[in-house]
Amino acid sequence: MSHRLYEKQLAQATRPDQSVDLARLGELVTAAYAEAEREQRRTEHSIAVMIEEVDQLNRSLQALVAARTAELAEATDALNMTLDNVDQGIVMIDSEGRISSYNSRFVEFAGLTHEECRGRPLFRTVLDRMMARGEFDRAEAGFRHWVNTSAQEPDNRILEHTRPDGTVLRVQTRRLPQGGEVRVLSDITDIVSRQREVELARRLLEETIEHVTQGVLKISADRRIEFFNARVVELLGLPEGILRLGMRFRELTEFQFRNGEFEGQSEEFIHFVRNGGVLDKFLAYEHKRPNGRVLDIRTIPMADGGAVRTFTDVTDARQHGDRIQRAEAEFRSLFENSIVGIYRSSIDGRQLRANPALARLNGFASEAEMLQSGEYPARDWYVNPNRRDEFAAIMQKEGRVSDFVSEVYRIRTRERVWVSESAWIVRDDEGNPLYYEGMVIDATDRKKAESEIQHLALHDVLTNLPNRTLFLEKLGNALATNRRGNELAILCLDLDHFKDVNDTMGHDVGDVLLQLAARRLSRVVAQAGMAARFGGDEFAVILPELREREAVVQLCKSIIRKLSMPYRVRGKRVFVGASVGVALSPADGTDPHELFKKADIALYRAKRDGRGTYAFFDEGMTAAIRARREVEQELRRAIQNDEFVLYYQPIIDLERNQPIAYEALIRWNHPRKGLLSPAYFVEIAEEGGLILQIGEIVLRQACRTFAKLPAELSVCVNLSSVQFRNHQLAVSVINALAMAGLAPHRLIIEITESVLLIDDNRTLDILRQLRLLGVQIALDDFGIGHSSLSYIQKFPFDKIKIDRSFVHDTDDGTMNMAIRRAILGLGHDLGVDVVVEGVETTHQRDILIFEGARYAQGFLFGRPLSAEAQFGPEFAADAVRKVA
Repeated sequence: MSHRLYEKQLAQATRPDQSVDLARLGELVTAAYAEAEREQRRTEHSIAVMIEEVDQLNRSLQALVAARTAELAEATDALNMTLDNVDQGIVMIDSEGRISSYNSRFVEFAGLTHEECRGRPLFRTVLDRMMARGEFDRAEAGFRHWVNTSAQEPDNRILEHTRPDGTVLRVQTRRLPQGGEVRVLSDITDIVSRQREVELARRLLEETIEHVTQGVLKISADRRIEFFNARVVELLGLPEGILRLGMRFRELTEFQFRNGEFEGQSEEFIHFVRNGGVLDKFLAYEHKRPNGRVLDIRTIPMADGGAVRTFTDVTDARQHGDRIQRAEAEFRSLFENSIVGIYRSSIDGRQLRANPALARLNGFASEAEMLQSGEYPARDWYVNPNRRDEFAAIMQKEGRVSDFVSEVYRIRTRERVWVSESAWIVRDDEGNPLYYEGMVIDATDRKKAESEIQHLALHDVLTNLPNRTLFLEKLGNALATNRRGNELAILCLDLDHFKDVNDTMGHDVGDVLLQLAARRLSRVVAQAGMAARFGGDEFAVILPELREREAVVQLCKSIIRKLSMPYRVRGKRVFVGASVGVALSPADGTDPHELFKKADIALYRAKRDGRGTYAFFDEGMTAAIRARREVEQELRRAIQNDEFVLYYQPIIDLERNQPIAYEALIRWNHPRKGLLSPAYFVEIAEEGGLILQIGEIVLRQACRTFAKLPAELSVCVNLSSVQFRNHQLAVSVINALAMAGLAPHRLIIEITESVLLIDDNRTLDILRQLRLLGVQIALDDFGIGHSSLSYIQKFPFDKIKIDRSFVHDTDDGTMNMAIRRAILGLGHDLGVDVVVEGVETTHQRDILIFEGARYAQGFLFGRPLSAEAQFGPEFAADAVRKVA
């Protein structure tokens, strides 16, 4: 059979006369072979492309598996790191009963070693070792039984266990869905101890109340007897059966009238008694009974419209009776108004008494409603019914429980809440149990707060970023676990010109700006590391396990770019920048504090290089930069540790030869370098913006000291030009005066001409505000500037201080004398006090007196001394506190 293609080609090559055109047939066959070759090549190409796609898919799958494997390893490392840094001991047991995971605290609490827990040993074996070492010798039989059986039968429990060393542990077990269990051990020794102290104090109060000698009578709003004690019958001399619950109060008073109880009393008093004898306000009076006994009778109105009346025999022991009456009122108020639930129950759990707080906790409006409901919390109060057995077992063994935390139901609504119970057994004289008494506290918020407190302790409140403590902890862990030899980077950064935003727009705007900057920083760092805030505008970043240094460079650039973009705060565009310092480990060290210090030095270098850039630490950085930065860091610690003290130098009235004021001069009591003068640190403090905080310390301490001194003495405080950039300066002065109770006219603010050179209009406005408060303003170092007279013309200073340079050569008879006399005359004409500084000899003093000087200051009259040395030993406490 011929091929169909060939037949088709033969038909196409046949002429009309049925002869075959061989040339045409050859062409058709050749074309067919060429098309077949092309089709084969297309098929081969398709197969090759398919093979390449399959190979690419295999490579992608392999990369995905590797990435997921790395993520799982990282998550496992993070989990193990977290477990080793919690306060609880944690151990996980798998479905085969073997230890699959544990932390160091578990080893400590269990009295084991890491070697005994490694290698997935059987948990039963570990328990046997603990049992053999006497770990459970002090435990009750039930607890030991649970220890013996719990390894084979995991369950959910919360128990307490006292170790041989006295440590009290709360042991919490929880079954895992996949089999096995997790056990958590918490040290509650301090909680148990504190609760026992509280219970002891309460027991003491109860024993006092049991000896009350007062008669107590409760009158309802409709004037019926609701309650009375036997002491009422005794003190009023009533026959048995006369006083009954539910009887009208008027029946009692009518009986007393018939028996001559009120004979000899005033008409006003008799009218008061006949009209009920109960008012809507507190009433206290004394009544002498026919038998000669004197009763102190008090009526206390209640919120329900009724009243409580007490009777105290004060004939022989009035003062003693008063104290007992107050104790009774305190106990009743404590019981009725306490926010803590207080109860008394029978041994089998039936409620006998419950205060309003406990009734509300269980969903009832009152104690009566709760007691009438027929519900027994002992039977169905606990969400975990076993908790009642545990409670009873502890009570039977210890006679009391402390901080017994459980999840319970509100009896009426069945809503779940957490409570903390503390209770004890009340026994009769023979030691037989009578009933339980105790307190119940709603612990729902406490459990939530415990979690929040833990978070707050490790995070910045404003930005919710990790704080310094968590940062250094993570850094230490990262350095300790960096076993692959990779580099680790620390970045220190702060916001350029942030202080200007605070000063010009207010701290509330600054806080919003910090929150926005923190969000941007977190997004930039993302999964690459961890960002933290140390305070103010200081931030830090950890970049663990770097593979190439260029990644750090790119991240620094991204941080600077993102943080330098405009911010919109309350409808306004706010601009700040960012500078970054970088330190690398192990190149720059492996100690966390040393690395951070070096990154901070690099940041200081970046800021000195013009801000808005980054710098890597290198040993070639000048010692001066490191030294200045170190001083700045020490200044920050000095502010926190209150290391600054004030020395005081007198300003003398030359006519009376008595001090009229003292100039406060700051000193830094450095813990290693001793007492440092302002020349050592003020310039650095001004450059770093710390002078504002230091200035407030000086103001508060000076005002506080002089508030204790005679009213005729004033104190001079120097203010820096930097402080006048703070628009809240006047507020700071007001606060210092108010906190100390110092009259404003006793405070003298000293400024130099340099203060007025910077934005003098704004400075003058602040000076006017202070002047309106009554604060005196003095121009210091007068005469050494180029425009002193113009400033006197702009602002009416209260005092002028002539610079010491015009005093050193008082006998030269030329220029200095002329300048002094001119200034003294100017002050006299303007009515401004002039103080001459730098007086060191009697000769200088005598010349100044001859020239008409009234006030002087200098070593001749006294060197700067501490408050204790200058004013007396009663100021020693302040000095010690400041130095400590």
